[in-house]
Amino acid sequence: MSTASGNTTNPAQMVQQMHQQIAALTAQVQALQANPGGGATHAIPKFPKPEAFDGTKGSVRTFLTQAKAYLKVNTAIDREPSKILCIGNLLTGKAMEWWEPTLRDYLDNEEPEAETTQIFGDYNNFEELLKTAFRDPDEIRTATRKLKALKQTRSAQHYA
Repeated sequence: MSTASGNTTNPAQMVQQMHQQIAALTAQVQALQANPGGGATHAIPKFPKPEAFDGTKGSVRTFLTQAKAYLKVNTAIDREPSKILCIGNLLTGKAMEWWEPTLRDYLDNEEPEAETTQIFGDYNNFEELLKTAFRDPDEIRTATRKLKALKQTRSAQHYA
């Protein structure tokens, strides 16, 4: 038999070479499976958890924005219940008092109440409930009051 390089080999040598190639390819496959990134390793920046939320009216939007950014970076937290447990664990004070019955229902019962199941089925449901419970009841009036309270402390030239 003749190989591509023109050398003649017997069938036993060809089988031997094929076994060596199979062993080499198997080793490569195992190495790739052990490092799914294909060898391209780069450090994932640490992203801080959001500050705990205590239920202070008017600060829920900031908390939820930080939470959304945290979850977007931490892609390992990809299941809806995991997202909700992770962010719900950052609630304290009045916010935890509000959340604790739902959390307990989810953790303690194989078949939680329908509302609990709905909340844990979609992070957006959790977010909407949190907004409803803790948003500023009169956001427009609060924003208007803050705007009216603004004072110019420096000359206009300073800002130019």
